[in-house]
Amino acid sequence: MSKENETSEILPGHPVRLVPTPEGFWRLVLGLCVITLAPLFGFLYGSMRGDDPDALIPPLYLGLFVGFVLAGLGLGMAILGGRKMWTANRQGSDTEEADE
Repeated sequence: MSKENETSEILPGHPVRLVPTPEGFWRLVLGLCVITLAPLFGFLYGSMRGDDPDALIPPLYLGLFVGFVLAGLGLGMAILGGRKMWTANRQGSDTEEADE
């Protein structure tokens, strides 16, 4: 027997069942990423700007403040995504109980 005949007789494995992500999942993930990275990038931006003695607010503090504001917006996005996931899960469990 040649190798070509052996490989053509291999049966396929188990079928893959793709399950969609729940509603609000990607909003939650994006919000958590923004919460994590925004203050870091704000600090990085402020430290790259350097020290400006004539500035009313030093660039380091300004960059960090903007990073915290963006992190707050990310927190709001994560909360909305989590709420959407929670309500979608509750509606799904209510319909399953009604079907039984």
